Amino acid sequence: MGNHIALCLETEALKNPRVLGLADENLRKQRWLTLYCNGLEARRQLLHAHGINEVWVSSTDNVDMINLAAALKRDNPKRLVCCIAFSPNGSTLSRARAAGIDCVLNKTEFLKRYAEKKMSESSDAIPDQQTRVDPRRLWGNRHETKTSRQADNSQLKQLEVTPTKVEQTHLLQPGKARAFHTEHIDIEEPSFGNYRNDAKPGELPVPLRERSRHVVASPTRAREEQRSASKTERIAFNQFARKESLKEAFVLAVVSGSGGTGKSSVALLSALYAQRLGKKTLLVDADLQFGDLKLLLGREKSLEVSDLMANPERIKSLKPEGNLPALLSSPKRLEQSELIVNRMGDLLHYLKGFFDVIVVNTGAFWSEQHAQLLEQADRTLFLLDQRPSSIKACSHALSLCARCGIATQSFVFMLNFCSRQSLVSALDVSCALKGARVVELRDGGRDVAELLGSGLPEELIAARNPFVESLFAALKSIIPHDDQDTPAPPAKHHPLKRRPFGRKKRVACL
Repeated sequence: MGNHIALCLETEALKNPRVLGLADENLRKQRWLTLYCNGLEARRQLLHAHGINEVWVSSTDNVDMINLAAALKRDNPKRLVCCIAFSPNGSTLSRARAAGIDCVLNKTEFLKRYAEKKMSESSDAIPDQQTRVDPRRLWGNRHETKTSRQADNSQLKQLEVTPTKVEQTHLLQPGKARAFHTEHIDIEEPSFGNYRNDAKPGELPVPLRERSRHVVASPTRAREEQRSASKTERIAFNQFARKESLKEAFVLAVVSGSGGTGKSSVALLSALYAQRLGKKTLLVDADLQFGDLKLLLGREKSLEVSDLMANPERIKSLKPEGNLPALLSSPKRLEQSELIVNRMGDLLHYLKGFFDVIVVNTGAFWSEQHAQLLEQADRTLFLLDQRPSSIKACSHALSLCARCGIATQSFVFMLNFCSRQSLVSALDVSCALKGARVVELRDGGRDVAELLGSGLPEELIAARNPFVESLFAALKSIIPHDDQDTPAPPAKHHPLKRRPFGRKKRVACL
């Protein structure tokens, strides 16, 4: 098992290797190959596996290729980790490079590596098999040697590649971490569009190039990796045991069909409005990859979704602060988003017993998480902007809800950035959505971006920004409240008066 290779692939690819370009290959019979179809199981076993110095990641049944490869590389930086992408695009290559993955193999490169590894393992196995036969048969019969070579060449022809000599990659043998121990290793990584200096015009780009890396292994690093692995398991398998409670929070979800519609701003201000009504409010940033609510709210240190999933008892520390709601921010590590997506429904059901109002912000990319949130939401704010493509994306999202059986009666459509010069009006959107009622949110100008970008939402409310005023007017009929509940008065604030350049005062028409 000293030179084994781990291959992470889907169950369908394991049953039908033709998907990987390996027609008529039985992957289970390759003794040098260790197969994994479950991404979590692969990471758990490879974390302590000795003798596997190289991992090929195609895809798994439950974890994305880039996320799994990045996690495996982080668990063991000394191990060579390669992604298999038959048609790699710029996004895949840039994500792989940012994650520290060693290389991205296209179809030709993967088949070459597979063939060379199979050939090397076959040549290594010949002495072990021939020690059991007569030595004269091994070296005296030239016909058998020629026949064996023809068999090996026929295997390569089936893979449609030719044997080429690949430089041997020197890796550190896995072992116990030593304090402040540094070694020099040479590994391969994708060139990402780089060419050799002496390359000819018709020559293919160099897919791999050598680089030097210094890996520092220490007991502290080993303990951190172990804690990270245990946290991943807790996120995936923890049970949210909610105590029986009379409290059942009102859930308000904020979604859109495309990015840039102002979901984060609307979600943040909606949570502030509910908190000012005297409701114990929680703001959940379910934009798991690019959520920025902790920046907009001015809380650099906040409890993350992954932290609460790993330790549900930390719910006790999740409390509002004055007029600011409690915040559950998006995870800092992107690879944890794959584990969280499928458990957002359980987490939201658990949180309902501790708060009066829960406002959930979502990402632009729709997934299983959206279905779980929409099923548990009492009302849903669907944001659109002034782009015609935003209306088309909204129609696609509604069609998806219809196919998945998700009720849309609780949807409230809001058109953002409305002004006298707007390209699209609420009437246009209503006609496109077959008569649905659409609420207009006035354009707040650059004050919204400046104050929220600086983490000053209360100053934006105190400035009586038109965007905030129109949103709060719409929320009066959306968030339930008693007649005596009135929003807390905003703090005293004197915004800077700006001169309206190029705008003359209008005279009333007589």
